[in-house]
Amino acid sequence: MPAPYVAVACQISMRPVYQGVDTPFRPECIAENLERVCALVERAATEHQAKLAVFPEFCVQGYALHRSIADWERAGVLLPGPETRAMAKVARATGVHIAGAVYEKIPDFPGRYFMSGFVVAPDGASPDDQLKLIYRKVYALTHKTRPGDMYEQYVAKFGRAALFPVIDTPLGKIGCAVAADIAWPEVPRALAMRGAELIFNPTAAARTPGYASASEEPDQPVGSAMPMVRRVRAWENVMYLAMANIGPFIDDDGKAGSSRIPSEVIDYQGRVIARADTEGETLVPAVIDIDALRKYRAQPKANFLAQLQPRLHAQDYDALRLCALNGMPMPHADEKEADDFIAATWQRMVASGVFHG
Repeated sequence: MPAPYVAVACQISMRPVYQGVDTPFRPECIAENLERVCALVERAATEHQAKLAVFPEFCVQGYALHRSIADWERAGVLLPGPETRAMAKVARATGVHIAGAVYEKIPDFPGRYFMSGFVVAPDGASPDDQLKLIYRKVYALTHKTRPGDMYEQYVAKFGRAALFPVIDTPLGKIGCAVAADIAWPEVPRALAMRGAELIFNPTAAARTPGYASASEEPDQPVGSAMPMVRRVRAWENVMYLAMANIGPFIDDDGKAGSSRIPSEVIDYQGRVIARADTEGETLVPAVIDIDALRKYRAQPKANFLAQLQPRLHAQDYDALRLCALNGMPMPHADEKEADDFIAATWQRMVASGVFHG
């Protein structure tokens, strides 16, 4: 049984590889951001005796608005690659599991890039073996590729288990939902059904009405990155959830959003047990008690997973002509093509007579 341990959400400053629109790629920023990641892992270990350090989306690349698919493929990293090998060295030295998300390029799939969560563990026969988990974001439209868009090719290369991977670690069973993935209840539920006891949620959410606002702001529309959504996902799946948001950008063009929701850690009853008190770079530590979670799950009335009867719902999913798997087997040209694909899906749903357009 894992003893209680400290997980830290690392709200990190970063220098984006693109300063804005029509600016050159700055590969040196990846090395700088990676150095900052490794330094924060060492701080988390020293100051908080942390065993898990969670970093946000784009933690070694940053992001900029209105860049092309080719731009992000150029800035993408390999998993495993030099960046995870550097993290592996620090993980082994500190005993910390390192989690986060990056833009990933996969040489077998040219013309595409992915938003990919990862876990680098302290143990492994080699630095590449220390990369224990790769999860590629399955929802939220941009011009990145979602695994379901090229389902047959993806599963042929990685296997279906790669869609919702969960790893068994000394810290409990861990999975990943990247950013707005958390808005789809199916993602955390798929991880929970694979035994996940903690999911990390790397994100990059600015305070934008209708997208991301603190749950204490009741006049704002519920958005896909709201803290209340994360609290519900933790509660309904009886799991911990650690969300790391990005801190300040260094020398960007100022258009990517500067005011951000705080990083936080939520327990299996939906309680926020730690939250950042600044929008600056900071560490947010929280105690994770997997033994207490497992005892709570053992209570029949408290465990929604044990009460779930999935065959009640399977036919309803199957009956609707929802977003098709393998719907974009060729790389798409831009974000509009992805938007048009979803618009056509909605038109098909309306044509079925179930929905009004």
